[in-house]
Amino acid sequence: MKKLMMLIGLIILSGALFTACKKNDHDKEYKDVDRISLTGDPLQLATADSTLFTFSIYPKDTTAYNMHVLASIMGNVSTKDRQFTVKVLSSSTALPEEYTLPSTFTIKAGTVKTMLNIRVKRAARLASANAKLVLQIANNDNFQQAPHPTFSLVFTDQLTMPPNWVSAVQFYFGTYSKVKHSLLILSQPEYKDLSALAGLYPQIFYVASAGLDSLTRYNNAHPGNPMKNENGLAIGICNGCN
Repeated sequence: MKKLMMLIGLIILSGALFTACKKNDHDKEYKDVDRISLTGDPLQLATADSTLFTFSIYPKDTTAYNMHVLASIMGNVSTKDRQFTVKVLSSSTALPEEYTLPSTFTIKAGTVKTMLNIRVKRAARLASANAKLVLQIANNDNFQQAPHPTFSLVFTDQLTMPPNWVSAVQFYFGTYSKVKHSLLILSQPEYKDLSALAGLYPQIFYVASAGLDSLTRYNNAHPGNPMKNENGLAIGICNGCN
């Protein structure tokens, strides 16, 4: 009986060792290649694959802006700095003179991510066009591409609907239009980036009130010809209004 118990114990131990070896082999294989993925900066209201920025809500002397891309590693944390590069894909529409892209980036020792600062510029053509800069991790000796190795930066000088308009402010401002957007930012001096108002209800009410006051004065000055959006519909500032 004692020998039988010892035999059972050896079988269990051998199985455990075999499983452990397989697990270690798998982990070792996974960790052999360190990889990098690209995502956007939540503070710039990035979506899953891109960030949109417009110069139109800034004064004309704002000629450049830093857009952010977050690079995160999958793999080992290193005791030394490691460099990597990104390449611009041919699907980009941004012209080379419209952005500044550093030649290399660095994951610092002991860290797993870094923020890429891409300087985009306010070109005259952007008043009627969008520029798209499509970035992708370039494989090198330190890193290879992880899932999601590509990210896009879209910038323009046209008014564009804030990405959180529907979820954050449509209940108070109504349906989006460029005319309404322009009215809201020109009616008060403080809040030009309406996307930053999510959850800031006193500020939302202030902007809505200022916009409504300007709209009322305009309509009173133009009886029978109220302010209209780009589709020819009279605009209002309320839930459900055009």
